[in-house]
Amino acid sequence: MKIDQPGIGVMVNSNPDNRQGIDIDIAKEIAKRLHAIPEWHDVTSSSRETLLQRGQADVVIASYSMNEPRRDKITFAGPYLVAEQDIMVRAAPDSADIKDIDDLKDKKFCGVTGSQSTQRVINHFPAGWDTPEHMVRQHGYGACVQMLRDREVDAVSTDNSILAGYAAADRARFRLLGESLSVEEYGIGLAKNNVADARRINGILKEMIRDGTWQKIIRTHLRDSADRFIRTVPSIPGP
Repeated sequence: MKIDQPGIGVMVNSNPDNRQGIDIDIAKEIAKRLHAIPEWHDVTSSSRETLLQRGQADVVIASYSMNEPRRDKITFAGPYLVAEQDIMVRAAPDSADIKDIDDLKDKKFCGVTGSQSTQRVINHFPAGWDTPEHMVRQHGYGACVQMLRDREVDAVSTDNSILAGYAAADRARFRLLGESLSVEEYGIGLAKNNVADARRINGILKEMIRDGTWQKIIRTHLRDSADRFIRTVPSIPGP
């Protein structure tokens, strides 16, 4: 689980037994319906596949976007949430000159190692743009958001579900640009070829949507932003 993404997955007061967020509640609900007791492990964007491939985790639920390169290495259940990549900057009047991704050309951007979102921003600009003049890399979005707060960088980009959590926690300080740089489906990572468990989890996710549990989880953690995510019900394979 991620530990630094408000609304998605966060460790409260550095207490590993006090975790909150959509990913946490999805994991707890799946475990309950499987009659299992979850054992929590912290992950970063760059460590998710490694943990599954080495057998150090059975399931990874960590704002894990589903794509073909990752499907070559692991198996996904889900998706359980559909998000869009956006950009977060400091609230106006600070950063008022940043209106869209093109305005980052001469700014400083913080990206996360192993993140598709970071690579997508880099690819938007000419080759060689990602020099220390324009780019800082961190291992988690919490560190990037702190740099944004401290005015060490001008922008952070990832899924709007994650950014909405940070913005909601500090409403007067940050704003989202409303970009849609990509559509991301969050999946549940399993070991390669673990199709049986993927099918079981997909069945549980469908049940959660039918009985309203999924909607309740989204509303609990994304609050004012919840409706935009609930309107896009994930398309989960299987009967």
